[in-house]
Amino acid sequence: MEPNSPNTSPASAAATTDAAADAALKVPDFEALPKGEDNFSNLREQNRIYVDKTTLIANLAKIDIPVFVSRPRRFGKSLLCTTLAELFAHGTEKFKGLAIEHLWNEPTYPVLKLSLINMTVKADNSNLESVMFKMVYQGLKTQQVQHFLKAAHMDLEEYKKTSDGDAGELLSSVLFDYHDQTQKKFVIIIDEYDALINQAIINQSIFEERVSWFSQFFNILKGLRNNNCWRFLFITGVTRYSHAGILSGFNSLEDLTYNMDYCTLFGYTEEELLQYFGSYIEYGAKLREVSPAEYMKRLRQEYDGYRFNNSVDATLVYNPWSILGSFSTLKTLGKQSDRMEPDLIEAEFGNFWTRTGALSTYFMNFMKRQLQNVQSADNATLNDLIWFMSSDLTQDFELSQDMFYDTRNPYTMFNGKAIIPEFRVAMIQTGYYTFKVWDKSKVEQSQIPSANEPPKSSSGSKFHFTVPNQEVAKTLNKTFWPEVKSLVATAIRDVFVMKGVGRRYFIDEMFAGDADAMKRILDERFVILSEKDEVFADEDSLCRQLANTLRIIMDAYDKISEGGTVGSVSDINSIIDEKRSPKGWADLFVQGTHKNVIFELKLYRLGGYSYDTLLQQALKQIPMQRYYDQHPLQDTVCYAVVFSQKTFRVERLAVFERLANGTTTEIQEAAIPLEAN
Repeated sequence: MEPNSPNTSPASAAATTDAAADAALKVPDFEALPKGEDNFSNLREQNRIYVDKTTLIANLAKIDIPVFVSRPRRFGKSLLCTTLAELFAHGTEKFKGLAIEHLWNEPTYPVLKLSLINMTVKADNSNLESVMFKMVYQGLKTQQVQHFLKAAHMDLEEYKKTSDGDAGELLSSVLFDYHDQTQKKFVIIIDEYDALINQAIINQSIFEERVSWFSQFFNILKGLRNNNCWRFLFITGVTRYSHAGILSGFNSLEDLTYNMDYCTLFGYTEEELLQYFGSYIEYGAKLREVSPAEYMKRLRQEYDGYRFNNSVDATLVYNPWSILGSFSTLKTLGKQSDRMEPDLIEAEFGNFWTRTGALSTYFMNFMKRQLQNVQSADNATLNDLIWFMSSDLTQDFELSQDMFYDTRNPYTMFNGKAIIPEFRVAMIQTGYYTFKVWDKSKVEQSQIPSANEPPKSSSGSKFHFTVPNQEVAKTLNKTFWPEVKSLVATAIRDVFVMKGVGRRYFIDEMFAGDADAMKRILDERFVILSEKDEVFADEDSLCRQLANTLRIIMDAYDKISEGGTVGSVSDINSIIDEKRSPKGWADLFVQGTHKNVIFELKLYRLGGYSYDTLLQQALKQIPMQRYYDQHPLQDTVCYAVVFSQKTFRVERLAVFERLANGTTTEIQEAAIPLEAN
């Protein structure tokens, strides 16, 4: 029957049209995604998508000194390791159609590949040597390596016996004898070299034992290089323990982590996304009934933004794991519906990277290890932690270049100081922050570093960092931040509880109205000794910081009161900075069930009023503005406090009480140290 014949009903014609539209949106026969496959050989055999990075790989594989590169988890380090292993072991046999097919003509080599990513060692390190010995032995026992050893008339089992369980001895004796007998070399690939070290970061002594072991192991590799026993040594990891002596033991090391030439070696560029995943992009746009450009805009917001060099021309890359997760989900949702319903859109743009180990045990253990020293930490560190509790992790920040390079190594982070910079550097390494994109039109040409220079910022002394995309921002706010804040709050709680020997340190003294005690407490646990901090910018900043401090302490006491170790602070109803009174605004007002507290804060500035004058102004202002009149039936403890922009300390403090019967107690001033007179 012809479609336009008189016998064709409108309903059947409409059905035909709908069926055609539905058929157009059926899931196409896409090329298979490489999601979850980090073995290059398997990926090629299964005809999965391989984003061709082999031009860069060809250049990388020609380097004849140790090569190191650091990237966050799930960025393709393991895939690169297996790609290099395949290239050196079998040549370009499985690289047909890729750029390197015409760029590589070296012979094959025995390849020793060691991956520490899934290795575990007992908490006391008692089996560290045996675990590593087994790993080296298994790496040498592969069919590919055995082919070369047998050709050299070498029996691995004999070397296993004579090595007596010593991993370094087994490695060095096999490689040295192989080169001595054949004049040929090995290729060594070590994936996630820092995995076992990071597992122990919470325990300093265990951590240092592992650092020492790997330092010795890498020194053996250094010696083997001096004897021309290996052709290529490639090392990957998340962290760079340079100062610990692991990697710095090499006389020369090619660190490609922030090298301009290799900043797109991991992740997908936008051009690669369009080239290799174009059919997925078109299909996703159709399902969502938007243009491909609009669909790409959403992908860009969610998963793009990683930048592994700070020069103006550095290319942004997408998180590969998240892209593959999004497209895999797209295929699944497409099978369920021919139109993308609004509630399914967010499922397609899920937090794929952060759901699969990106919030690593390493990082949480790192924070726990840092906070173990908080009892002996200085005031600046403690108050950094208090600032930390009210900060926004998604805000941009900057680090000096010296700080960035000096603190990339968590081995130096065990002194309980500089927690915030170290925290940020660890976050950069684990993928939560990246170099901030410059507006090229606003940067002078003279400030643009060359491709091989260390990255420099527009200021010449600082690097600027930002959250790369929405996926990371959502995770920081909703998942990561609450866990970290809980750790920090516990550490702060322990400081105040232990210092108070079971009392509600700060809280009890605050209600007691002891001038000397409060001055000491504020100097010990509130004042920030760092000139770079913005807390001493003005009185408003001081008010906010003191209010945040009290809220954190109050929250900490309430949490532990259930255990009976310290009384709760349920007698505090609210903590309000800038509390309005009948005649003015109190800087800080603590409303309690039985007693209230008022703080009037003054800030000494160079060239301004003296400490004593400011103190008298604050003492007069409290009754003049009648800050306590809102709750006349309760006693109110009134503090006048003078902070100094010069010394970053409390220079003057006085207290009196306004009683419920309308009388006022005598003013009590804190003692002034002799050197301050």
